[in-house]
Amino acid sequence: MKKWLFLFLPFLFAGCDTSNDDMPTIEIVKLYVNDEDINYRNKIDKLPDLTVGDELIIELDLRGKKVDLSRFLVQEGKELLPEERESGIFFSFAIGFNEEVISNTISKPEEGMLAFKDGIRRTNLEIKVTITDVVNEAAILFYLSSKGHAETVKTGISLKLSNSDTPTIKITELYLNNNEKNNYCDNSDDLPVLSFGDELYFNMKLYGNGYGLSSFLVYEKKEQLSIDIVPYDENVVSIPENIGKGILDFKNNVFRTSLVLKVNVKSTADVKTILTFELSSKSGFEGIKETVDLVLERE
Repeated sequence: MKKWLFLFLPFLFAGCDTSNDDMPTIEIVKLYVNDEDINYRNKIDKLPDLTVGDELIIELDLRGKKVDLSRFLVQEGKELLPEERESGIFFSFAIGFNEEVISNTISKPEEGMLAFKDGIRRTNLEIKVTITDVVNEAAILFYLSSKGHAETVKTGISLKLSNSDTPTIKITELYLNNNEKNNYCDNSDDLPVLSFGDELYFNMKLYGNGYGLSSFLVYEKKEQLSIDIVPYDENVVSIPENIGKGILDFKNNVFRTSLVLKVNVKSTADVKTILTFELSSKSGFEGIKETVDLVLERE
């Protein structure tokens, strides 16, 4: 039998019971992972495995129906393995809300609890959740009460958490000469023969998969290509002067980032060359290497 650990905060209720038809409701309107553009609201079971540093953006629609809203609470639920003891939280969160509907004297948003002012029957919340630890299985739980019921309604988002010793390089876009009609990110072998002056545009995402990123390196040994890393997030790079060498050295606690590479053909002395990407993390294990084979038209 699964053992689930729930950390409950006390609710304060007011009013008498009404019919079940007037129970408040919690609707998940938006659910995004990191910077993906996929809304998982209707396909929570399709959520990818998450790891330390991953972020969820959740928008909730709260309705009290015919009665006023009373309290809202966000908490964690996590499955503990038989040999595990109770541990710390596995996520941190920040709640975005309309201050005009919240009672500042009672609410404790830093603890996940909001109390509503009188007359509030509907509002939206945006919750940003950041994974900070990994357990076997976990859930983000939401509770809502109204001033007409002594019971709460509950909904949740089940999560699968895992770390990997190997980081990930994901090419999301690969265009030739700004032709965005043909994206070769999944089939770089289909790239046509390149000529002098041709430009490749790479949009890449780097993931530490639970560990901080250490360094990223891009190179081509035959020096037939010029490589520029632009743009990049200056807040994550520790040694900016290495960027011109095709090296990104990352600051501490950088779990993922994205970047753009512009690769120009400056020589076709040889008909073949290889573009190489290497990424390492602070896991202490060997990183990952990926290559793109390019065919050039001889001068």
